Amino acid sequence: MNIGFVRNVFYIFVFSLFSTSCGLSFSSRIDDYASVLVEEVLCDTETVYADAVSLIGTAHFEKRTIDITTENVGTTEPPAPNIKLKTMSLGDPLPTPLPIRFAEVTVYNSANQKVQCGRTDASGNIKALDGLSTLTIPNSPGSYKVRVTSRSYIINNGDPTDYTFISVKKDKYRNEPHTLIANFSVTNTSTVAVGLVAHARQTESETIEGGAFNILNSLQTAYEYIKNNTGAVDTKCLSEKVNVYWKAGFNPVQYQYPSADPQTLGNTSYYVSSTKELFITGGQLGDVSLSNTDHYDDFAIIHEFAHFIEDQCGQWVSPGGNHTLITRIDPRLAWSEGWANFLAAQVIQNKLSDLDFSLTQKLSVLTENNPTNFGWTYFFNSYGFSDSVQNIGNGDGFVIDLKRSGTNPGAYQFAPYTGQEFDRVNPTSFPGEGHTREGAISRGLFKIANACGPLCTDTLVSFEDLWKSFDRLTGVASDQNPFIASDKFLEKLKTISGSWAVGTVTRKAVTEAEALHLVSEGTFGVSPLVWPGYGNSLVTGSACDLRIQPKSDGALNNSASDPRYSNHFYTIDFNLLPGLTQISVEFTKNAGTNTDHDILLFKPGYFFNDDYTCLTFTNGTCTSFQPNRNSANADVFVMNRTPATTLSTPYTKAISLAGIDQSQKYLLDLRAWTAGLTIGSNTNYTYVINSNLGVLCP
Repeated sequence: MNIGFVRNVFYIFVFSLFSTSCGLSFSSRIDDYASVLVEEVLCDTETVYADAVSLIGTAHFEKRTIDITTENVGTTEPPAPNIKLKTMSLGDPLPTPLPIRFAEVTVYNSANQKVQCGRTDASGNIKALDGLSTLTIPNSPGSYKVRVTSRSYIINNGDPTDYTFISVKKDKYRNEPHTLIANFSVTNTSTVAVGLVAHARQTESETIEGGAFNILNSLQTAYEYIKNNTGAVDTKCLSEKVNVYWKAGFNPVQYQYPSADPQTLGNTSYYVSSTKELFITGGQLGDVSLSNTDHYDDFAIIHEFAHFIEDQCGQWVSPGGNHTLITRIDPRLAWSEGWANFLAAQVIQNKLSDLDFSLTQKLSVLTENNPTNFGWTYFFNSYGFSDSVQNIGNGDGFVIDLKRSGTNPGAYQFAPYTGQEFDRVNPTSFPGEGHTREGAISRGLFKIANACGPLCTDTLVSFEDLWKSFDRLTGVASDQNPFIASDKFLEKLKTISGSWAVGTVTRKAVTEAEALHLVSEGTFGVSPLVWPGYGNSLVTGSACDLRIQPKSDGALNNSASDPRYSNHFYTIDFNLLPGLTQISVEFTKNAGTNTDHDILLFKPGYFFNDDYTCLTFTNGTCTSFQPNRNSANADVFVMNRTPATTLSTPYTKAISLAGIDQSQKYLLDLRAWTAGLTIGSNTNYTYVINSNLGVLCP
């Protein structure tokens, strides 16, 4: 995958399951994209008319519901369910449309002049700007139109500095929000009534505006949940406009590769950190019935929004990259994606009635959820849909149940990952590996925050404490360490929330079952320390027993060096190590395969893995690699990758820090050279970190 692209674009998941396009084609005009237009200003000025007519009405949107497919599995899996969820897919629209809440309303006269501004209320009723009063227009006979826009601006708690501002637009060139329009006439009457509905079926609207308004509703729902569940914590970090781009039948990955053949591109939703914009896929090449679409996938929408939240309110450290929930990955990426999955599931679990009122009843039939209906406990992404009116039966998707055991998390049921388990962990043999697994982080966070069965904690962590542990005021982001991962977050949560080992099913038990072990819990011991956490700071001190246990590179993740076992990461903070100019590391073999080790000193924002060079590169994706120990990387300040002359007896590697900017923090990566090699399972080396200041320890 193109590194520059990956660093700025953050996917929920890449689907390339169908290359055949089916359904309506959506045309565009070339002049639409000749230049970028500025978005129309918000309609936020109310006009008082001495002689006025009341405009009343409602605005709603149709939403495709999720169909539940179950299976009878007998008593083969604890807690002995009979009826179990098999899969989910998008189906017919809900029988009752949902209200378009808090959306911008504009009224125009026959000359296309604005005559009034308003908004919809929580029930989708058209109101004045205060959201309560009746919207009025001039009592001048003639033709008018009312427009409801997929844009909302909400002042929270009467504080103008605390606001929610969302705009869901058609494309990034013309910057036009989606709209619903109703025409009406003013005659000799004191009241005029209108009704607007955004449709979900192409047979009723080619541009299926219901998708745009569902995106708006999903984001509003996420905002509401955060605002209502963080107590007195300052969340004004969310007072930033969210620009979202979505168009029916369009794959937004085309924005990143405009010259590529659209049929060859992966189809997904993503977040761009550099511009703080969300891109939600509407399909591919005009197809919305077979392709991956996310406009009705609340999970995907809120997941991408969670990246925006991380960027605004937390600390953005993710390098981006491939994350298919089947292997250990960069701890920063695993943390970012795990957080996004958790937040999406958390919002849906707690705000299900605002998103799909039919799901509570549908999920209640699952005996795995009885005697308590646990509601939404899932990671879900659909592709295609089924519709009884349009005679379409293409609905499919995949589901991860976040309340399942990390040792039995379920597996993919479709190519190319058929049979690959959703980040299965082995907490006994591989303690701490969960911090490099997106799925383990997602499950661990969900299970300590929700009552969801025997594998979830009975001493719940409040969302307020989770937020406090996450944000830049009191949380892990407040430390201003560019090298954070889930272990840092959980250490902060443990301090803020307390009660880590209290209860029948403790928080400690839940997280450690997901291999999310904490160094502070002593799980790894101190002699030897085989996992120092990710990016803990080095300090001068007495000798420490450090041991690295390298593994062969994982073919499932583009042959990347194993970020948990073949790499030990430490933060170099010159405030803690004044006068540091040189580092040397002595490696001593204890058992297993003769293995060489390298020293790399990364700058903040580095891209992990220099061990391979791409041989075949197509449309942003690398499909074949070859080992390359001397790969140049601008993210590395200095490295020593010179092969050692002996591997079975102690050898030393050293780096000089001359000329380094000591105002920044750096990441020291002690890496076993494993590219293209087979490493014995019992391989381990002891190492000592020396410097001109003496021995360094975490």
